[in-house]
Amino acid sequence: MLAVELVLLGASFYLLWNIGANSSANALGTVVGSGILNFRQAVFVTSLFSFLGAYLRGETVMKTVGNKLVSGLPVEALIIVLLSSGLVITLATVKGLPLPATQGIVGSLLGAGLAFGASIHWKIFYLIVLAWIASPFISMVFSIFLYKYYSIFVRRIKSIKRLEILYKLMAIISGSYIAFTLGTNDIANAVAPPCGGRNINSPGGIIFWCVMPFSGGLHL
Repeated sequence: MLAVELVLLGASFYLLWNIGANSSANALGTVVGSGILNFRQAVFVTSLFSFLGAYLRGETVMKTVGNKLVSGLPVEALIIVLLSSGLVITLATVKGLPLPATQGIVGSLLGAGLAFGASIHWKIFYLIVLAWIASPFISMVFSIFLYKYYSIFVRRIKSIKRLEILYKLMAIISGSYIAFTLGTNDIANAVAPPCGGRNINSPGGIIFWCVMPFSGGLHL
């Protein structure tokens, strides 16, 4: 049984490694591309804020994916879920395509649930899909609103040097925030199957070890 648990943990690490290789570009890719931070600095910032996001706010997502969406899956099914999700992200990374890990994990969970005859909570699934559909439109509204008030503030700054410093700070802060949300969502998704929906009152130790393969994937 210990061997199976180790394989499960290894599959989770594999998925986390792929998330680091693929989704990290969403956080600080533009900051590195523009030369504001170098690659090593971006890896450190992304790892730090992803860990904080998973540690401080990842518990809810871990419980939803770990037990509320599909319940009653055996350990062998969870290994299949993690490996299939990881393989899809690997293929996307090789092709240079960004891919949300959440969709792969949720789809794999549903497939395994149907194959093993587990209990699928369709209401939770519909809410997740609704969030996927609504998020681009909500982001669009936020973007319009923020740009409107941001432009008013920026026009008051006459110094080009101050504007340059402001732009760099905003790029780093916004990238760090994206890394934080990456921890609250994608890392929590990958950690959830090994946890199996247990009562995770202090997930810090689990997340600490799981951020290491995620950080390793950043170097790709």
